[in-house]
Amino acid sequence: MRLSPNVLHDAIANVVSSSTLSLRDSSIPLLENLDVVPDIFTVLDITNNDIVTLGNFPLLFKVTTLLLAKNNISNIQDSIALQLPQLRTLSLIDNSIGDYATLERLSSLTRLENLYISGNPIMLMEHVREFVIWCLPQLKVLNFERVRQSERERCLELFGRRDEPSELADKLRSVGSQRRVYSQSDQLETVVKKLSDEEREQLKEQLKSATSLKEIEKIEDMLRKGYM
Repeated sequence: MRLSPNVLHDAIANVVSSSTLSLRDSSIPLLENLDVVPDIFTVLDITNNDIVTLGNFPLLFKVTTLLLAKNNISNIQDSIALQLPQLRTLSLIDNSIGDYATLERLSSLTRLENLYISGNPIMLMEHVREFVIWCLPQLKVLNFERVRQSERERCLELFGRRDEPSELADKLRSVGSQRRVYSQSDQLETVVKKLSDEEREQLKEQLKSATSLKEIEKIEDMLRKGYM
């Protein structure tokens, strides 16, 4: 399901908690149109969707918790800290992050205190916990385990200072550093199905028999944009 303005308006209108906007379990393929969301929520719950890239948020100053478990995230935009400057808790459990360079893009989130990345392919590699703590020295909890001072000291031994990284740090950072960070238009090309001529005709027939305003708007939007 596309994350259209109508979908967002419905989600806002049906909030259970005044502090949480829930978009979970909706088969959403990418984050878009979030500029219609008022900056009043502290928690965004986008659990169990089909999102590939972490990014495309407008400036949301109030958001402190972002729940994105059970998606398909393998890319993180460099500008994520500019989009969510107050983020303190981030759940990326059971996603598709597979390299150190992608994880390092979280280092700009200087207020992040709680991070959950278990269930990602990167967890099968060496020194992942140490590398994340090195990138985010202010972390208090990583994967449900408190970050100890001895771990921070161990990270400095392994990877050096941030401005003078060790050979090991450079080696790990280079893995995946050329990975392309997909823009919203790139994602549309890969996760959104373009309409064929036959599908256009089928939608036109459906439009003739549509009975609700919501259904009419949905079909007209697909015909106008040319994809489902």
